[in-house]
This record gives sequence, structure tokens and C-alpha cells, in this order.
Amino acid sequence: LRLIDDIVWKRDADMRELFTADYTFVDDQLAGVYGVDPPGGFVAMSLPPEQRRAGFLGHASWLARFSHPASTSPTRRGLFVRTALMCEEIPPPPPGVDTNLPEPDPSVPQTKKQQLAQHQEDPNCSSCHKLIDNIGLALENYDTLGAFRLEDAGQTIDSQMDVDDLGSIASAVDLADALAADERTTRCMMLNLFRGSMG
Repeated sequence: LRLIDDIVWKRDADMRELFTADYTFVDDQLAGVYGVDPPGGFVAMSLPPEQRRAGFLGHASWLARFSHPASTSPTRRGLFVRTALMCEEIPPPPPGVDTNLPEPDPSVPQTKKQQLAQHQEDPNCSSCHKLIDNIGLALENYDTLGAFRLEDAGQTIDSQMDVDDLGSIASAVDLADALAADERTTRCMMLNLFRGSMG
């Protein structure tokens, strides 16, 4: 909310900075999540560049909101981008399709990317999951709380994803740049502004 207030009301800046801002507001509690020194109150600051965060899509608040309590959810993260930021319609799963991933075998550790590979292979799921999972998988370096990580289940995370209509993305920075340059996101933001203002 502080980032939105700064971009929209204090600076009247380009609204695409909501995607691309290279700073955010951090207090002592958030400092631990972001891996920075406690600033002693809410302070605008840049975050460590190696974490490749940008705008609200790199915020712990958003990343945690679109995770499950015990695991990340590339599907939920990608679905939000497609539906709320690009105003695309993603149909629900076909009737009778089991949307739950199989319980991982503790003796064979797998990253979330490896677990979700079955969605890409199943013809009942692949058309939609290619649209949404690949976006969310590019954000797998951020855990359920939005903290930066390099491993998932003891395996190195490969966040490099090719998204047909957005290009190659591997972080919040890449996703932010793609969205900021895409006419669909600006049209969608104006549509959402109109919908909100008209009730």
C-alpha cells in the first residue's frame, strides 16, 4: 500500500512502476524476510539485486498471498497475472479432473517445476497450465513467505521459463519488464479502474 501511495498519489508516476519499481517500503519485520538490515521503521529502500525483485510482484505480501500455507503455488501466481493483470479468461478445469498434485515421494525430492510437469503433459490440463504455470514457475525463487531462496526440496531451482506470449522470464524483474511493455496490461488496468470507479 505504501508503494502504491508513493507511485500514484505522492509522485503521480507512470502506473507501470507498480510492476517495475526497483524499491519498496520495508520495516524491521519485513527486513528479515527480504534479507536486509532492520531500518527502524517503514523506509523506502532498494532490495538486494541478486534477488531480482521488481514492483509488487516481488513483494512478500503478494508472493505469500498467492502461495499455499506449506508450499508455493505457481498455478495461483500465474492465474492472478493472467486474469487480474492481463484480463484474460482462463476456463476452470474440465469436470472430473483431479486438480491435486500427487503427494511427493520423500525419497525422490522434486522441485515444484518437476511436480507440475505432469500438467504440461496431460492433454486435459496442458492448454491452460502452459499459460499460467510457466509464469508462476518463473517466480519459484520466492518461497511461501516471499523470501528469496535458491533451492526447493534440496534441489536447485531452475526458474527459466519460456512463455509463448511474454518471452523468456526467470524472475520478478523479467516478468515486470514483460508486463510493463505489454499493451494488454495497460488496457486491463484501465478496465479495472473503470470497473472499480463505476462499481
